[in-house]
Amino acid sequence: MKKVSISLIAGILLGIIVTALFFDYETPWTTYTYSGTDSLSEPTITKAIDIDFLFYMTIFSLVGAILVYLVWTYAENKRHEKFLAEYHKGKESRRNQ
Repeated sequence: MKKVSISLIAGILLGIIVTALFFDYETPWTTYTYSGTDSLSEPTITKAIDIDFLFYMTIFSLVGAILVYLVWTYAENKRHEKFLAEYHKGKESRRNQ
């Protein structure tokens, strides 16, 4: 459970960072719309969520979480394999004495 939750947190952070860096992220909450035909008209400010940013962040977060989980699992398995190899090597050397 600890591995899954830390992987999700790391994936979300990676997703936000990657999306902000590679997709030229700007504030998604404010959109200025000019309704008049001349350049002197006042803009209408609309508060909206940037759906593209949320979509890409979600995709990169999921991919990042899966990658963190897989790398973590691989590192744990290698550590266990190394421990078992050293254990069996020590066990064999004790038998030979």
